[in-house]
This record gives sequence, C-alpha cells and structure tokens, in this order.
Amino acid sequence: LSFLDQEMSDALSYHFWNNGIVIRHNEEYDTIEGVDDGVIVHLKSGKKVKADCLLYANGRTGNTDTLGLENVGIKTDSRGQVAVNAHYQTSCE
Repeated sequence: LSFLDQEMSDALSYHFWNNGIVIRHNEEYDTIEGVDDGVIVHLKSGKKVKADCLLYANGRTGNTDTLGLENVGIKTDSRGQVAVNAHYQTSCE
C-alpha cells in the first residue's frame, strides 16, 4: 500500500489479517474457478486458494501520459504520477 504512510499501512494490514483477509502481493493467477460456495484461484506458482469471494486489484496509475508534462519540465514516476519532493513541489522550476 505504497500510497499510504507506513504506520497506516501496517495498521490496515494488521486489521485485515485479524479479520481473516489475506493480501497476496505480486501474485499471478492462471485461472479463476467459480464454485458453489465461492471461488478457487489457481496461481501460476501451482498453489490453489479457495475463498468466499475475490477482490482483484492491479494498483493505481496516474493518467498523465498524454499531458506533455515533459515539455514543461515536470517529471513523473514509474506509475505515471507527478513526482514531488517532501514539500509537494514538482521538478518544474
């Protein structure tokens, strides 16, 4: 949860874990099989995960690729978000 402060991310992960919610980072699925009482996710690693339900999220990216930010000296990060420093200043001078 890179968009959150580390303390918030740790607290959220802790509460998820205590409520039986498992977050699987950087996993790749092969197939998803619907069954009467939920889903079975077949992972590329060969593992199978059975669950009541499935939430698939692939992250968030900035929608900046067509704005021409490079023409005005504003840099973006690997996720397409405008890069800022600790004071939320961009690279534009």
